[in-house]
Amino acid sequence: MDINIHYWRTQSGAEVDFILKKGDGVVIPIEAKFRAMTSPVVSRSFRSFIEAYEPRYGIFITKDYNKKIMVHNCEVHFISFWRLEKMMSLLEAILQD
Repeated sequence: MDINIHYWRTQSGAEVDFILKKGDGVVIPIEAKFRAMTSPVVSRSFRSFIEAYEPRYGIFITKDYNKKIMVHNCEVHFISFWRLEKMMSLLEAILQD
């Protein structure tokens, strides 16, 4: 699989921790927020990336929160650090499409 890992940052300071980019143009933003969450909060930076690049999927790695929501036609998965094997399975499925 032809996959590259990037970091995304705008001149105004918006940033996303990791961007997986597949050779065919598929992009997946990944943000790590290791804090307790009680609801799915998507940062302005992450929203900016979604609006600019229109990925089909996005991932937030959290301390202990698990949920899936839609943001501008992007399926955003909140996955706790302790369930990273789920993230790896999800990435494998997405990147094989």
